[in-house]
Amino acid sequence: MNNSYLTLAGFILIFSFSCNDTIEGPIKPPIYAGEMRFKLDKEISNYCIYGKYVFYNGKKTIGLIGDHFNGSLMNRNLNFVLPDSTGTFQIKNEVDYDNKLASATYYYVDSDVILASYNIPENKINGFIRIDSFNSTSGKIIGGFQCVLYLKNNYGLSNPKDSIIIEEGTFETIIKRD
Repeated sequence: MNNSYLTLAGFILIFSFSCNDTIEGPIKPPIYAGEMRFKLDKEISNYCIYGKYVFYNGKKTIGLIGDHFNGSLMNRNLNFVLPDSTGTFQIKNEVDYDNKLASATYYYVDSDVILASYNIPENKINGFIRIDSFNSTSGKIIGGFQCVLYLKNNYGLSNPKDSIIIEEGTFETIIKRD
């Protein structure tokens, strides 16, 4: 597995907090700066999202991390790594500025243990992520996405699907600066 993915996965699991602890409405700790909404296998899903600059193969990119919670425990995670510019990027298992490629990974987790991971198989392109608006001064980023991700590793998820379909995705968040 690529070291960039392992670093990002570790970062995601270490810094995830609940954004919907109460019945009254979502509570977003400071790490979360927005919302991500999409259909996952035809069911609408709402995730808390934050963005962070990350380095991928020596280049500055954007990491968008969306977390879904069951009570106070994170149970699902969708993340993207993409170039830091507006445009539409095809989703592959790598990030490539010149060819306008981004990557996507989906995790089922139990607290801090990854149960299964989904991504795009090597040498295949499937779906897109679109950056409609990106203000590099404020860090505000708005866009959309859709893709089909395939089971890469099952570490103990009961009855994992071979693939998951993500449709009609939208997001808005702020990219945090270190």
